[in-house]
Amino acid sequence: MTLQGVATNLGDLFVASAVAGAIVVWSWLNLNRAIAAAFAVCCASTFGVVTLIKLWTSQNLPEPHDVALWALSAGAPSGHAAVACVVYGCAAALFLKTGRGALGGLGALASGVAIALVCITRVTLQKHSAGDVVAGVMVAGVFVWLFTRVLAAQEPRRAAPVMALGVSMAVMAGLALASHLRFSSYQFL
Repeated sequence: MTLQGVATNLGDLFVASAVAGAIVVWSWLNLNRAIAAAFAVCCASTFGVVTLIKLWTSQNLPEPHDVALWALSAGAPSGHAAVACVVYGCAAALFLKTGRGALGGLGALASGVAIALVCITRVTLQKHSAGDVVAGVMVAGVFVWLFTRVLAAQEPRRAAPVMALGVSMAVMAGLALASHLRFSSYQFL
């Protein structure tokens, strides 16, 4: 598998769901159930909204290779971009809210890099137009914003070990990538 393939697969539904599972468990154990539940709802809602939009675009818009760079295509919105944005975007919010010192910033930076890599590779691998990717980020951005509102309203029970969050995310991503199991939205449409 190429480096580009690994990067884009960070936004695959299976890989990102494995990472999301680690975030839910960590949030449940280290913060509180409301934060863990809000994260899970935001992830599921992003997937649901993206799927509904894809049902329409797949029938009414041209294929990605037939549109201009910033136009929407039959693949809009990019599911990989949306899933990566909601999972790693919410993780970045957790790192920034609960992390102390450089570890919180490093976790947020790594989460941002994962989002950027997924978004860039979806276009460079010619799976989506840039417009499709932006649409995916916009859908997920709404749910990341909602999650940050819940996170701001909730007080964690105690200081949270963000190193454990980062390690568990990395381990789950590595295991999911190594499994070579992938889910495409086209399997569901």
